[in-house]
Order: sequence, then C-alpha cells, then structure tokens
Amino acid sequence: MIKNCDFREDGQGTVSVAAAPPDMLGIAMQWRIRGAEAQDAFCCLELTIQPDCGVPRHHHDYVESFYVLEGKIRLEIQDGTTSRVVDCLPGDAVSVPAGAQHSFFNPIAAAARLLSISIPKHEMFFDAIVDADHAAPFSELPQSEIMRRLALIGNKTSTFFAEPK
Repeated sequence: MIKNCDFREDGQGTVSVAAAPPDMLGIAMQWRIRGAEAQDAFCCLELTIQPDCGVPRHHHDYVESFYVLEGKIRLEIQDGTTSRVVDCLPGDAVSVPAGAQHSFFNPIAAAARLLSISIPKHEMFFDAIVDADHAAPFSELPQSEIMRRLALIGNKTSTFFAEPK
C-alpha cells in the first residue's frame, strides 16, 4: 500500500512525514494525506479511538466525511432542526454537511479506526494543537483543561465546540 506519497514526473514517490497531533482523550491521530500532498484538494486524518472515547459536539464551515476502517463509530449529526444518530461499521462512509453540529465516539469494547476526510483548512486546527502541545504537553493535563484548550484553539481556527450538556 502506498501512503503519503507525491509522485513526480519521473515516477518516483516521496514520502512525507507530517507531525501527528498528540494522543488525547483516548484518540490517536496520524495524517495520511496533507493538503499540500493532494494539490490542496483535500486532507485525510486517521483516528484510532479507544472504547467509550470520542470527539465532542462541534461544527465548522466545511464538509467533513468519515470512512470507518475497523470497529464501530456512533456519529451524531444535528443540521438545523434535523438530528440523527448513525452507527457506522467498517466500510461505511458518512458526510457531515458544512455547519452541522456533530460528534462521534466508539461505543464498543475494542478500538475503532476511521478516516476523516476534509479540506486543507481542517489542518489548521490540528497544526495548532501540535504547536500548543509543544508549549505545554496535553498529556500532563486533566480532561477538563484539555477541552478548555481545544475550545480556545478551535475558536481561532474555525472549529467551534458546543458547551457540554
């Protein structure tokens, strides 16, 4: 399988290694394709989500699509007055409309893996997390402080987290 390759006219691929966001909230992340590697058409992030962990409700002004590789992901989407819950299994793909509130988590007892596919603007949020982690590691913080920092980063990068219920 070819991963993270740009092909030149001579047919040789070059592998790029992007800084992965730090593991936090039971989620490990790894860039598979950065926008610059796809002529700024899209980016792709692989997430490994531990049991009973996930990403809280948030929204941004662009579409985000998910493709489940392993396990099960429960995706909650609220778009205006319409709300739905989708249980996704390996091979399932779901797109979240721009501006729709969404969250996702792993409801089973084994790790789940999925791809998040979006536009390169999505990278700004994760790049800011990497920078913030260098300044003060997330691994040393309680969950409430991690969420506070993520919300601040999100506000600066157009990823807006909802207030916890």
